[in-house]
Amino acid sequence: MIAHSNIEMETETPNIRAVRAGPGRELVILWKGGVEGVADITDHLAAYAVFAPLRGDDALFRAVTVGEWG
Repeated sequence: MIAHSNIEMETETPNIRAVRAGPGRELVILWKGGVEGVADITDHLAAYAVFAPLRGDDALFRAVTVGEWG
């Protein structure tokens, strides 16, 4: 672990290697270690107005990509 300014971080983070849209508003996530998981983010998208475009636009949701930091 790395300790800095009273914050401790793991040196190995569970970065995302790949992501793709699944059925509905699910994300299929492939983690750096090779494990694949599914996250249903329907409720999260519904809870915040900023995500309104992702709720109604299938093409936009399916354009999901992994960010620079995974």
